[in-house]
Amino acid sequence: MLRIGIDIGGTFTDFAIWRNEGDGYVLIGSRKSPTSRADFAEAVVRGIAEIAAEAGVTADHTMLIVHGTTVSTNAVIERSQPPVALLTTEGFRDILGIVRLRLDKPVDLFNRRVVPLATRDLVFPIRERVLADGAVDTPLDEVAVLAAVKQRPIFSRQQRPKLSSSRGYFGCFLLCLKRNESFPVSRMSQ
Repeated sequence: MLRIGIDIGGTFTDFAIWRNEGDGYVLIGSRKSPTSRADFAEAVVRGIAEIAAEAGVTADHTMLIVHGTTVSTNAVIERSQPPVALLTTEGFRDILGIVRLRLDKPVDLFNRRVVPLATRDLVFPIRERVLADGAVDTPLDEVAVLAAVKQRPIFSRQQRPKLSSSRGYFGCFLLCLKRNESFPVSRMSQ
């Protein structure tokens, strides 16, 4: 059996192929291809075809393809992602800004907090409330959720990031509803 490992990075997509030799796997090839940022699958398909051809792999070989990526991690670290919006329970709009009042240097008067991934103007409070015992106090306001999803971020020329679509919508949404991890009643499943 063959194994192909793929790591999609922000600049390059790496490939490695191993063959089972009975007592373990032996590396038989590797390559590095430019990542296709518009469509990550494009570089993956092209790279698999190239490394398979180099290693003499045919369609009748049994293979396992394993994939990983650092694209989202890099986007968060570099702050190069499209606009991110946060939908959170009404009354908790400032949850990312407060950061539990933790500072990395609490005695430094000039210390600055890290800018949140979703700035306050991109946080949308949603009316809903689940009590500690799981009982629904206020049902999820689906109209407010849809209204938030349809928002377009507004940026000045200097702060405008590269948007993922020409229409200028958010690249992704973070969802943080109080107690929704324990009680699936407040999860949006549709």
